[in-house]
Amino acid sequence: MDMFQELKKKSLKRSLTATVILFVIAIGLWVISLDGVVDLVKGPQALEEISTEDYKSQYVETEVWYVFDCFAEYVSTNSKTNVSKTEGLYYIIPVGDETTQYMAVRVKPDVGDILDDICDETWEYLYGNIADTETSYLMTGKIVKMEEEELEHYYDWFEEAGFTQSEIDELALPYVIKDGMVGGMITSPSVPSAAIGFSAIGLVLFLIAVFRLVKALTGGYQKKMKKYIDSHEDISEAQVEADYASAKDFGGMKLGRSFTFILSGSKSELLKNVDIAWAYLQQTTHRRNGIKTGETYAVVLRTMDKKMYTIGLCNKDKVVEALNEYSAVAPDIVLGYSDELKKAYNADAAEFVRQAKVRRAEAEAYAAAQSVQAEAAGAAEENGAGEKSE
Repeated sequence: MDMFQELKKKSLKRSLTATVILFVIAIGLWVISLDGVVDLVKGPQALEEISTEDYKSQYVETEVWYVFDCFAEYVSTNSKTNVSKTEGLYYIIPVGDETTQYMAVRVKPDVGDILDDICDETWEYLYGNIADTETSYLMTGKIVKMEEEELEHYYDWFEEAGFTQSEIDELALPYVIKDGMVGGMITSPSVPSAAIGFSAIGLVLFLIAVFRLVKALTGGYQKKMKKYIDSHEDISEAQVEADYASAKDFGGMKLGRSFTFILSGSKSELLKNVDIAWAYLQQTTHRRNGIKTGETYAVVLRTMDKKMYTIGLCNKDKVVEALNEYSAVAPDIVLGYSDELKKAYNADAAEFVRQAKVRRAEAEAYAAAQSVQAEAAGAAEENGAGEKSE
């Protein structure tokens, strides 16, 4: 198989998981925000224009002038700190024209004082102490059918107020207007368009997913490698392909006699081995809440022009194996890490490599001298043994 075709296939395979996840998240955001977008585009209906028999899940607006009581509050508790916080307050309001019926509204705690004032004025009005209520609250939200626990508190209030079961069945509507709810989300007044925000994020993620897919299918992740080959007159595509075919595969990289092929993630990059100054193992320990959760390993390559490439491999043995291969195919590369090596590399990469070559040449010369001495000693020992036998 052609090298670039093989790399394109690998890029598609490696990017597919992330691309699918992006598609799923985008679609999920659209699903949860679709109702909200529709609500915002259409705008709220006036509650007074909807018959109580037709209540279902409309996005409505109403000005609350009368409130009978606060019958429940929604409290959440942080499982870690055990601190409780009131998230919502439930009130009962009258609705309907010909026959007065009742429904619930849920508001945020900071609106509670306003509805409490309306409640006080409502009872003053019912007792004949004032001509009418003066305080009101403009509410915009979604009509939602109450859940079992909400209904339990709701119906309890009517029973305690002296309503018969038949009156409760006829007059107490099982619906609540959740103030600030758009679609399926309760938003704050400062962020009324959260549904549009989610929808927009979904669109961005969808476009990113499409971009990744198209890029993988068209070989876009190999453009950097092609550009590298084109910018170096001393190498040809045929030369690179031949080296790739015989290169050893370490997972996130392939190592040939002349080139290093970086296959990290979806991207494909190319380096000439002679341009690599230093290579070493990087071991990272991962912790969560102080507890060790695992370790990851990588080959770190530092080039003559001070660039750094970190290539994650599956385990430590693979990294060691790759470094040993560099020792065989590119002996000029300095291997291993120390603070002294880092200081020398940062000062002058070319001098860093030159000094390494000098040290290696001295070591090789010393080894050769030792070998010659050992051979001479062996030969002398053999001659001595021959003289004695004569």
